[in-house]
Amino acid sequence: MHKNLSDIDIDKIDLNLHKMTMQAGTIFYRVVDDGIDPVIPSGLYSRFSSQPSQYPGPKEFASLYENGQAIGVGTASTCVTYKVHVALQESDAKNKVLWKLTLKTSIDAIDMDSICAAEGVPKPYINEDREGIWKKFYGKHIKALRYESFEDKNEYNAVMFPDWIEDFQNTFLKERVDPANAK
Repeated sequence: MHKNLSDIDIDKIDLNLHKMTMQAGTIFYRVVDDGIDPVIPSGLYSRFSSQPSQYPGPKEFASLYENGQAIGVGTASTCVTYKVHVALQESDAKNKVLWKLTLKTSIDAIDMDSICAAEGVPKPYINEDREGIWKKFYGKHIKALRYESFEDKNEYNAVMFPDWIEDFQNTFLKERVDPANAK
């Protein structure tokens, strides 16, 4: 029987066996709408349980929180990729601006390739329902997760969890780049 991501129970896995290090100097790319800081986590809109007043998010969720009908929906995250073409293909930003983000310090991460290999899930393991992969790691106190790109199975994306990265806003050197001149 063919296994897939939904067959993996992250709660039963020793994540320490699947650690890797994203070295200082590693270059990532992120596409965001013009005027948005590329290091601000896109998941801030979902942080009502821990910081409802600081990150109010969409009104419908905020009102549910205020009325005691919701206690929170996840944590903040920042998705980056290792290659320009993947960043441009996977972004749904309307007024796309490409940013080059260079790690100033090394970050420990969990390697999804390693987990899938150990659990018998073959590559490619990311399909159109790729949204759920990083949500499985909420509350696991990991700093980052590396996983294959949906758009280019030979490349990788990473999701950073800023709550667990000390001084996250200063973790990257940020440079706005012209996609035509980016490597």
